[in-house]
Amino acid sequence: MMTLKHKFDTKRGVVSLSNSFAKLGCDKPQTDITYKPNNYNDWGITRTVNTIEVQDFTRSDAEFFAIVAESKLRITLPFEVVS
Repeated sequence: MMTLKHKFDTKRGVVSLSNSFAKLGCDKPQTDITYKPNNYNDWGITRTVNTIEVQDFTRSDAEFFAIVAESKLRITLPFEVVS
């Protein structure tokens, strides 16, 4: 069973961290980072990492993950000014 650890609402969607479902061949605990865009009918992208890598995961990390994941989902992004 996957246990939700953190959930971040970002400008583009929701980023959540949870225990990984599959741990075959991994000697360290794993965590899934999932990004679900606001307008994609509840599907998204998940990346599995060693839990120690996301131990200090913050809102800014979630925003960055959302931007990178969004670039993988869409061919073009709406124009956005970054300051």
